[in-house]
Amino acid sequence: MKKLLIILGALSLLFVTTAVTTMNSSKGNNVVSIKTDKVTDITMTSVKCFFTIAGNNMAKAGVCLNLTGNPTLPSKIDIPLSVPTILLNSAKPKQFNVGVKGLTWNTTYYIRAYVKNNDGTIVYGNELSFKTLPKP
Repeated sequence: MKKLLIILGALSLLFVTTAVTTMNSSKGNNVVSIKTDKVTDITMTSVKCFFTIAGNNMAKAGVCLNLTGNPTLPSKIDIPLSVPTILLNSAKPKQFNVGVKGLTWNTTYYIRAYVKNNDGTIVYGNELSFKTLPKP
């Protein structure tokens, strides 16, 4: 009976280890993390948004914003195409920034980063808010 319990315990441990390994390896095929870091250089009509991403199989990244909160695509500003694809496919976090222009003065906006994986899945970062400067 004691041997049977030891064998069952070992098999359970093997099953749990295999399940955890499978979940972690599936994460390696897509975005691992995304964070909207900060907004800077706020003017009457523009802002710069910094965000950090890490992962693999990313097709594009950028920010989306709106006036009501919980922004989603299609109100998006993508990373310029000059960013090498290799930077978008790394387990090491990398920080990017995107300038957003054409905003309305003295208005509160909600913004967050996003990544679109090669399989079409969209992953959003946390939301930040900012208010553009008033007209002088």
